[in-house]
Amino acid sequence: MANPYLDIAKYIHGQFKVDKRTPIRLALLYSLLSPLDENFNNIAQLLEDKLRELGYNGQTIQLERLLNDLFDDTLRRIFIRHSIYDFDFLFYDEEDQIESFLFYSGEVSDNGTYGTSGLVGELEYWYNVGENPGALNEGISSTSGDWVDFEIVVPIELTGFERQIVANTNKYRQAGFKYRIVYV
Repeated sequence: MANPYLDIAKYIHGQFKVDKRTPIRLALLYSLLSPLDENFNNIAQLLEDKLRELGYNGQTIQLERLLNDLFDDTLRRIFIRHSIYDFDFLFYDEEDQIESFLFYSGEVSDNGTYGTSGLVGELEYWYNVGENPGALNEGISSTSGDWVDFEIVVPIELTGFERQIVANTNKYRQAGFKYRIVYV
């Protein structure tokens, strides 16, 4: 990358009058100042990288853009899927002091599993934590504590980059949000 701030060769060339610009003198000064040129280039590259990083934040679309820019630049197949697990209401029964979950009409299916209907209706069923009416989405039970706020859906070809994806996600995600990586 050419240094946008200072061109050492041009600077050295401009410091001498025409009759004093001998090839030996120019080569000697350039060899002395070339490490400075390399340091300027490194600083300019660092500045460019940091300014690009400041453009990212923990918002979903920015996190998707970051991960796609780093790992899947051409096809852009990485996306973030928000979970539906946070629609459960945990409360304590005042008399028994037992943790309970609250479900609404349409959220409990015939086989005992549930999903979010999006409609708040009449109370259909509530149960204690030990009762477990069925497994949640993708086999996570309500008592296992494996709640996640979002999932990062990654193509199976990028399994070798899991550590880098985790590191970048941890750097930019909002604090307190849990996630997991799902390969498709």
